[in-house]
Amino acid sequence: MSFCYNSLHLFKSQYSYTFEPTTADASLQRESLVIRRNDGNVSLNGILSLTSPTVSNSGPGRTRNHLIIITGKTKIGNYQEHEIFKIQGVELLPINRNYNITESQKQDDAKYLEMVHKLMELDYYFSYTKDITRSVQSGLYVNKSAPLWQQADDRFYWNRYLQTQLIELTEHEPDQNLSRFILPVICGFCHISELNFTYILISRRNKYRSGARYHCRGIDEQANVANFVETEQILVTRDAIRSYVQTRGSIPLFWRQEVGLKYKPKLVLDNRSETENLFRQHFNKLFQQYGPQIAINLINKDGYEKPLGDEFERQAFLMNDERLKYIHFDFHHECRKMQWHNISKLIQSIEQDLITQSYCKIVGDKVSRQLSTTRTNCIDCLDRTNVVQSILAKRMLEIQLREEGVLSDIDGLETLEFYKKFQNVWSDNADAISTQYSGTGVVQDVGISITRYVKNHYLDGFRQDGFDLILGIYSIEQTSPFIKKPQDTLYTVFFGLLVTLITIIFTLQSQTFYQFLIRFVLAVGAIYMCSRLLNDHQHDLVSLPQLIKPKVKREYSAVDQWQNTLKQL
Repeated sequence: MSFCYNSLHLFKSQYSYTFEPTTADASLQRESLVIRRNDGNVSLNGILSLTSPTVSNSGPGRTRNHLIIITGKTKIGNYQEHEIFKIQGVELLPINRNYNITESQKQDDAKYLEMVHKLMELDYYFSYTKDITRSVQSGLYVNKSAPLWQQADDRFYWNRYLQTQLIELTEHEPDQNLSRFILPVICGFCHISELNFTYILISRRNKYRSGARYHCRGIDEQANVANFVETEQILVTRDAIRSYVQTRGSIPLFWRQEVGLKYKPKLVLDNRSETENLFRQHFNKLFQQYGPQIAINLINKDGYEKPLGDEFERQAFLMNDERLKYIHFDFHHECRKMQWHNISKLIQSIEQDLITQSYCKIVGDKVSRQLSTTRTNCIDCLDRTNVVQSILAKRMLEIQLREEGVLSDIDGLETLEFYKKFQNVWSDNADAISTQYSGTGVVQDVGISITRYVKNHYLDGFRQDGFDLILGIYSIEQTSPFIKKPQDTLYTVFFGLLVTLITIIFTLQSQTFYQFLIRFVLAVGAIYMCSRLLNDHQHDLVSLPQLIKPKVKREYSAVDQWQNTLKQL
């Protein structure tokens, strides 16, 4: 069985960091991972290869590397004989002893480290013995004897870029196999309930086109979409494993929202020549990975969301592929005034497709496969999407529990004590995915709405930079990317003067009607100038990403992953 070391001693010195397994298995050769601090060179047992990758002290940005080590974890539960953990604490250790950098670069480093710490607050999960980047069905097509990092689905392997040096050394040097030190981590959500059956819910966030809500929308030039999440519901009983997979993802068009001071930023749909081709590429990827697609679009059929929905439908029509079924269900209209029962109309409209879709089931050596998936989206792919996904999950779980004899043919999940747990788990899943994308949990009251507004408008530019940094989309350069806008000070002074003027106008005691009129006119003029300034320069007053990113920069290609999977099939 493939595994990673589940606990390591860390020995620090001014010359190196050395990691050694805390328990010694007599059947395994004793290993240690050594990182030299003078050049960042990595080696197994301190034996350097002539071709080992190094960290140069002269190259731009290469003298400022850090280690991110897991220092705390919580056990989520058992998936058969495998333990699943959630990361609860990390520590950042500087590799280089002496920073040969300027004071400006030191200030930049402090910002980079703050970004990393911020992104480490998200929900990350791992297992030392099981590849949790893959669903049950996807895992059927990989070599289980291979190291975990080689089994992993690159889309959901969030720390692969951070482990690049260890992976490159392992791939290129036969005597420097660091596989047991390379631990894949996913970002998303995981819950395990152990009753007379085991219920597991795993959401895997796709790292491609990942980021913060208003700074990461729609599709990119590689046909990846924002906020793409694969959610798998697993039922484990004594004799069988059953898995049901759904996905969510941003509408696969070129669209964006320009962040300003408005609560709902302006939605812009870019009619680009490559849209049709990339739309097709996106769904072709999904066909390869999951089979035929039931695309459920939950956005409004009127208002500012309408043009986006119309174009989605038009592109689906142009694609003209029998493997894609497009459904537009106006969630807000159909479920207005708490009429949640109307979602049944959506389920009924695709009932035959869901029957054909089925689910993955493994009983001994017998395997039946899920033949398609449902891809659900709203504008953010959060609140509305999670409601519909939970109802689809409930429907499937009822079918599976009836097969097991836990439910009768006429009883629903509501008749079981487990139902409350099921609702809470899906609620927790909604909050986790929402927090990772929008900065807050599901919007349930005015307070959360205000918090989400503040974070999206005044904090998320920094958070987007954090995503780009840890996923390798941005590489640190000598020149600082943090450019202070020269107009910031001017705006601050000008706004201060306007506020002062308005205060004086309204606090001075008027002697005559004409004096009051003059002051009133001046006040109205000042307010008008202030509002115009706010409107004209609102994009300068919110948090925008500052790290400069190339159009295409990836540490590896997901296309290779899909091609390999197709060959295995």
